[in-house]
Amino acid sequence: ERPRSMPATTTTTAAAAHGALRPRRSAHAQRSARTLSSLKARSPNRRRSHSSNCWEVSPSQIRRTLNFAAAASSANGSAASAESEAEAASSPAQSAEDANSATDESPPPPPPPPSASASSGIVVPLGSEDAVRVAAHVMQQCVEWGTLGSSPSEDEFSAINQVDGRVVAVGDVHGDLSQTLRVLKIAGLIEEYVGGAVEWVGGDATLVQMGDVLDRGDFEIALICLIHSIRKQARDAGGNVFVLTGNHEALNANGDFRYVTRGAFVETCAFAELQKEGKEVEEKKASLLDTLALMVRAAATGGAGGPPLDPTTALRARINAFAPGGILAREMATYHTALVVNDTVFAHGGLLPMHASYGIDKINQETGRWMRGTRTGDGQAGPPRLAVGGPESVVWTRVYSKERFADPFEEARANELLDNTLSLLKLGSDGRMVVGHTPQMQGVNNQNLGGKLWKVDVGMSSGVLDALPACLELAPDGEAQVLTNWNPSTSANRTSVSANSEE
Repeated sequence: ERPRSMPATTTTTAAAAHGALRPRRSAHAQRSARTLSSLKARSPNRRRSHSSNCWEVSPSQIRRTLNFAAAASSANGSAASAESEAEAASSPAQSAEDANSATDESPPPPPPPPSASASSGIVVPLGSEDAVRVAAHVMQQCVEWGTLGSSPSEDEFSAINQVDGRVVAVGDVHGDLSQTLRVLKIAGLIEEYVGGAVEWVGGDATLVQMGDVLDRGDFEIALICLIHSIRKQARDAGGNVFVLTGNHEALNANGDFRYVTRGAFVETCAFAELQKEGKEVEEKKASLLDTLALMVRAAATGGAGGPPLDPTTALRARINAFAPGGILAREMATYHTALVVNDTVFAHGGLLPMHASYGIDKINQETGRWMRGTRTGDGQAGPPRLAVGGPESVVWTRVYSKERFADPFEEARANELLDNTLSLLKLGSDGRMVVGHTPQMQGVNNQNLGGKLWKVDVGMSSGVLDALPACLELAPDGEAQVLTNWNPSTSANRTSVSANSEE
């Protein structure tokens, strides 16, 4: 994945101002056509890349998928019919044009053992039922509240924050609800209850989620709703929850859906149905539970028994939700691009001196205006260059987050940039930065740059590395601890690292 360069001048038409990160004839016409073709080409018999949740699709798979989609759209929706279609789709001999890619492809693993979900008798893979229940509960809860996308108050959106309790930083979660629930439990911030309810138990703690909630996983909107729910609870309890804008949030607001899974398109359609009027609450909840359960089962069985998906409807629902001004884009407008809590600055990719000089409050406000689709004197607010527009923007830079620098000169340059940034932000001698964006094979660490730079993206999403969940805890006295397993209550479960240590 690479950032797109910004246009030289700001476009003024409403269509082109939808966040174009590179020049093109229109903001969505070409991209929508490509996404529609890509969505149609996603095979129910697809194979997964280890490093991403994008699917490697061969030409023969594309042809089989189009046949499968046509049959599925006219089917009566029964599981037997869907399974027979999936079996038929996988039976034709592979064509010569994709024979090379098939030589190193191992057979798909058998599906996990089933367990009953909370829906009406639909069977889902073992361990997935909690995610289905939580997803249905928080999505319905947020729709009933009607507060998704509400503009935050000036205090809630301030870039500079002083807190008394501990601060927990969680890296990129990429649509993986199960792993997110696990890491929040590790940090002692939430508890799950019967029926999918999630309760904030962190008291006055502050959670900072480092961005990239979207893409590569199936439960994106559920994660947005979960964060919205616990943020409200945390503020009522004297704590807080902040979310940062990541490069994948920017991609979706720009209409770039290359990393959206088939399951996430299904979830988007289910969320659109949930918002419609005319159905009873219980009927909506049952329908949502069934759809999510079928989605999870299909992901585990290579597409068999999955809910039908019309590509055009799915694409329209996605654009309506995530285009600037859409309900989920407005919710993302409440996220910070850069954030300071006590003596620590948080940014998805990192902050450079030019960002600090420009002003992080100003960067946050400009990104928020873009996400909300704010009208300006010359059209509609576009994506701010310093925030999302290029390899040195806040959400895209990787200047700090390398596990190993190429040579001492590269590290010295990164160290100088970091020192200058912390100095411009007036964070004092104990100032530090926390970033996500780049998966760390060694887990959460501050192994270089004088210990002043924490990297917390461990690739925990099953769409990335499926790594052990881990997070960073910053105590009020400045001590940093890495939390890595299921019970954070004992010292044996915490790796203590001093704030300025390279150990």
